[in-house]
Amino acid sequence: MESDAESILQKKHMSALKRVKEANEYAKRLLAQHPDAADAYIAPGIANYIIGSQSAGTRFTLWFGGIHGDKKLGMEQLAKTAENGLYLKPFAKIVLALAARREKQDALAQELLCELTEQYPDNELFASEYAKASGMPLQVAPAR
Repeated sequence: MESDAESILQKKHMSALKRVKEANEYAKRLLAQHPDAADAYIAPGIANYIIGSQSAGTRFTLWFGGIHGDKKLGMEQLAKTAENGLYLKPFAKIVLALAARREKQDALAQELLCELTEQYPDNELFASEYAKASGMPLQVAPAR
């Protein structure tokens, strides 16, 4: 999240990349000791997807700095957190749904957005995004 803030809000891209590397190292260390810690896959998942989505020239430049990315691997890592995460499961579903929309994987995006809409019926944004992904509004039972 610090990386996102530095990159998006403060326009400090190199500092943000340093934070990405730090987050990935923490995730690797945690997963080495606790491979079942599904929440730890979110940091490398986001990093892999974002870096893998960059232009070939940018990826080549980052490669020299030891920063690698792979969109497919990133989505697989996000899916691990979205399926089995304890604390970051909803956040992983949001990020994965956005990535799925971007990659034209509408069925996956619809599934995730439907789950989020059912889990958080007061959040109109999930239903709105579902409607965009499916071309039709989602009918949700009123919250009790």
